[in-house]
Amino acid sequence: LQEYCFRCATNLALLDKERKLEYFEALRKLIDKQKIFYTRLSLSDDPEAKMVIENMKQSIVMLGADPKLTILDMFDDLLKKITQFETHLNK
Repeated sequence: LQEYCFRCATNLALLDKERKLEYFEALRKLIDKQKIFYTRLSLSDDPEAKMVIENMKQSIVMLGADPKLTILDMFDDLLKKITQFETHLNK
């Protein structure tokens, strides 16, 4: 799912409307899974889990999230942006 989303993101301008909508739906699924993964990691005291959390945060910021937000809020912010893209695409 992650590989599919990355592949679509790099070719987004070339995708037709239907494929873009499929990509947005896949991206939503991926973000939901990432939220669950983050929640599980955040319950751990393992230093490696904490490192993964920090890497997640940096990756989310690179996707356009506000670095001042919590990770879960960043995910929610990205979901809102997907909805905005869909709304714009459907106009």
